[in-house]
Amino acid sequence: MKRTFFKFSLFCLIFLLNAEVSSARDIRVKLADAGRHNINSTGEITLTDSANKSHSLGKSTTLSISGGAAVSGNRRFSLPATLRSGSPMGFKGYRYRGILRITKQGELINVLNIEDYLRGVLKAEANPNWPMEYLKVQAIVSRTYAIRESLAARSREFDVTDTTSSQVYHGMSAETPRTDQAVRETKDKVLAYGNELAFTPFHSDSGGATANNADVWGRDMPYLRSVKEPMAYQSPNSSWEARISPNEVSRAVQRVTPNVGTVRDITVVNTDQHGRAVDLRITGSNSSATIRASAFRTAIGPNKLKSTFLVLPAASNNTRQVQTQQPPRTEPAQTPRAANGINLNNVNYNEAMTPQEDALLTQLFTEGAFSSSEMVEILMKPEKRKEYLYRVLARTSGRGSQTPPAPPPPPPNTTNSETMPSGASIPFSNGHFVFRGRGWGHGVGMSQYGAMNLANNGWSAERILTHYFPGTAIKTAVAR
Repeated sequence: MKRTFFKFSLFCLIFLLNAEVSSARDIRVKLADAGRHNINSTGEITLTDSANKSHSLGKSTTLSISGGAAVSGNRRFSLPATLRSGSPMGFKGYRYRGILRITKQGELINVLNIEDYLRGVLKAEANPNWPMEYLKVQAIVSRTYAIRESLAARSREFDVTDTTSSQVYHGMSAETPRTDQAVRETKDKVLAYGNELAFTPFHSDSGGATANNADVWGRDMPYLRSVKEPMAYQSPNSSWEARISPNEVSRAVQRVTPNVGTVRDITVVNTDQHGRAVDLRITGSNSSATIRASAFRTAIGPNKLKSTFLVLPAASNNTRQVQTQQPPRTEPAQTPRAANGINLNNVNYNEAMTPQEDALLTQLFTEGAFSSSEMVEILMKPEKRKEYLYRVLARTSGRGSQTPPAPPPPPPNTTNSETMPSGASIPFSNGHFVFRGRGWGHGVGMSQYGAMNLANNGWSAERILTHYFPGTAIKTAVAR
């Protein structure tokens, strides 16, 4: 999920009953801002303009937004406009169920039933080959998120986007039999706290225990308090290390609190009940400041400082001085080389994946062609799916068989690594602060790797959800 953070001051309420949904719920997904919209279908496309007049556009059309109208050649259509076809419509290489709508501002919106929407979401947010109970968990979490967003979107023309700012959505091109099954078997199910839709954040790996919502986003929520993982597991980010220069740290801290100057020391001020850093003391050449560890992580970059679950090195000496910095040596950019006949330089990674490329990616997932770390990158950074597709094609093309490469050995188990206690300073070595930690993500709510491990060990979707969101219950959403 990327991932937007909810406006906690807004309480979104819906009727939650243990009964069937009384009416279908649609969701509005923004596919593009105003611009040129190239739309196609295997059936005839009909446009209905703001005057409710219908126009035939054939099976393919390009609509440019100009002066509050959609323009196609010499034809102008008043906005808002709705496009329909007897067959799914295509846009930027993806096919979509439902209808397409162009707003007065020229945004392209896909309007469809929320259950069909989830079919286009789940593969981007969950590995289709993970246990079915985990896929059900992800379906319920994603459905809860989408409905909650739709109730909060009264003042805009769309409910969610198709990117990581909401949930990644690729329409019919992302549908798979297993994720479809998970959506179908959890139809209309959402997570509730009392009669309120739950806030259901998730992250890749908790590192051993989730975080308190109050420590990350400032609000104490009874069902978003830290919980320990019931059993140990391994993920590509069970342990990690990040080496960051004082200059980079100083620039990041400046975005959170000004006038600290060049950072000379970073000390853990306090931790939560499981040892995760909550506040850090930043000492600089000008002044000192205490900031939230989560805010520091965001400023540094959440893909560089992977979590706030910081651990001590095997042998630590926390008394040191920042040495005079030398300009870092920059290595020449590495040009992707042709591998087994595939030149990675010839691939335009900015273009959307075609349905054929998307299907091939799914097949390669099934065959186990990706390493564990690659699978996590694809799940957490869907925009890099095309890049990883061609990387693995370059590795495997020309081989006599499609036997996938052997996966790398799992990282060392650091689940029991000693966490950094209050008063400990981040080590400094060779001109860099050296952060070591466990897990990946903000830490609030559900750990995806943790939930997958529980599903592998026989836990039901309901048990997994109530573990990560204690006090909640699965209910049926009734749209009214």
